[in-house]
Amino acid sequence: MPDATYDVTPDQSHEGAPCPDCGAFERTVWGWVRSQGDARAVYYARWQINHRERGLRLLVSLGGWGREEDEQDRKAVAFDCQVQEGGRLPAFTPLDAGGLAWSEKAFLGEKLAVADAPPALIDEARAIAERIVQQDDRVRAFVTRGGRDTRQAAEVLERAHAKLNDSDDVGAEVDATRALGHDPELWDAYFLRGWARARAEQHEGAVADLETYLARAPKGKHAPRAEKILRLARSKRGG
Repeated sequence: MPDATYDVTPDQSHEGAPCPDCGAFERTVWGWVRSQGDARAVYYARWQINHRERGLRLLVSLGGWGREEDEQDRKAVAFDCQVQEGGRLPAFTPLDAGGLAWSEKAFLGEKLAVADAPPALIDEARAIAERIVQQDDRVRAFVTRGGRDTRQAAEVLERAHAKLNDSDDVGAEVDATRALGHDPELWDAYFLRGWARARAEQHEGAVADLETYLARAPKGKHAPRAEKILRLARSKRGG
């Protein structure tokens, strides 16, 4: 059905292990695809926030989802989706579906190797994948800007600031770190986490965070206070 009309309904998401390089979360999302009002497919997608260069992995389970279809007919096709420089849509390269993280999910049906997937099924799965990129805002955000969730990051940072005001330094550090998982370029989170760490006598971490904040936002609204806290943290670290 490559010429069919597909409607994508995003469902839930999950944030996994942070990137060892930048602290951004690995994100998994899933949802439904309907054609002519009936369920046609389910999809799972996973990427590392802030790393468009790594692409994303996408699995599409087709068939057996409709009201009068047999779930035994479900077939899963997978793609490696690499975002081309200057492009708005990824290039979809078929992968062996059994090698992806969701291979143990029996309800997705038979996980097809590339060699075993009928060309027509791959073509339909690719058409659905293109529609997912267009209609699932979470996937489109990764393709266009690396998946940074600026709104969620700002909300979590507000909680971190409230905890810092309540002298909950550990809670503030945890939430500031989580904010950076959603948006590694939220420089204010480095300031707030550095401040929380300084108050908790974690001077090495405080110095690293405050130096990052001042390097990235030298004229930021927190710069004067960051410089004072940094001087104090450096002096205590040296002692």
